[in-house]
Amino acid sequence: MARSFGASTDDIDFGDVTIFDGLTTLSVSFWVDPTNFTAADGRFVSKGSSTAALQAWLVPYVGTTGVVRFVAGDGTNRAVFDTNTAVLTTGSWQHICCTWAGGNTMVIYYNGVSQTLTQILAQTPGSLVNSTETYRLGEPQTIDPGFVGKLAELGVWSVVLTAGEANALAKGVVPLRMRTGSLLSYIPCSGHGTSEIDYINGTVGTVSGPTVAAHSPTQPAFGFDSEWRAAF
Repeated sequence: MARSFGASTDDIDFGDVTIFDGLTTLSVSFWVDPTNFTAADGRFVSKGSSTAALQAWLVPYVGTTGVVRFVAGDGTNRAVFDTNTAVLTTGSWQHICCTWAGGNTMVIYYNGVSQTLTQILAQTPGSLVNSTETYRLGEPQTIDPGFVGKLAELGVWSVVLTAGEANALAKGVVPLRMRTGSLLSYIPCSGHGTSEIDYINGTVGTVSGPTVAAHSPTQPAFGFDSEWRAAF
């Protein structure tokens, strides 16, 4: 299953986790099916507010367009890059993977393809700030709105995924089968009641608004699927 965020105020809140504190590299991957881009600068997922001092990392769209932004910050300096074009469209599942190799080195993949980026801030952050803002899908704790649409299969790693790995995720491989030793967070959005579980660290997220929806086009995380059979 997936979660459908029916309003820009919907969110799933996993609290002030510390798993991202002090990281110098990061990768974020998820499937998204936007309904619209009406709420300006809607967040897909984040750990931080719009204030630089509390902004660890976040992935929103820009303005009211399908431009994807990736931000990583150390509390003073931030790396901020946008896709050159509005890659996201409404009404279908699409895959986003963002990587940060430290400093101001970022890559954003759309459906497995690296995009040309525009650097928005000419700053060089060090390690991710210990933000007291909560780890959220959808609307962040303060300031900005969330997005409207469906989201599933969120994975966050402490390393930089390769282009091949980003492409594999876009073809349906689930985060739980990718660089498991460096996987910090895996939230499939299974749609069970009023909570969601981070299967890596056991954190329980409180669901405020999002409803259950049909899942993204991914392979099963467990069991005997086509990928497993092809290996034999």
